[in-house]
Amino acid sequence: MVYPPVKVSRRLRLRKQKVAPKRTLEDVKEKMRAAEERKLKELQRIREVARELGCGVPQPHPSEAFAAATAAKIAAKQAAAESKRNKELEKRKQAGNRESQNRGKHAEEVKDKVNIKL
Repeated sequence: MVYPPVKVSRRLRLRKQKVAPKRTLEDVKEKMRAAEERKLKELQRIREVARELGCGVPQPHPSEAFAAATAAKIAAKQAAAESKRNKELEKRKQAGNRESQNRGKHAEEVKDKVNIKL
């Protein structure tokens, strides 16, 4: 009895054909050496970054940095408010001076008119 040829998908045929090469001791050692070199490079990079940042200087806690920034904002707002207040007071003082000067001039004019009539 003759059977018809079996249809096997190409994907399955190719998967059966692919066989991973056997690893040798030298290959394993090479991979381990490469991994060790990568770790050393990363460690060296970290050390350089730490050196650039000045690792001896401790960084403030984030909450302390936030509090300092908030204090600076509040101080700036208070300074602006104080400046505005001083300007307003100066403006009022000048307005008062002008008003009293005008009153004085007006009073002198009235006196002159009264003196002239007498």
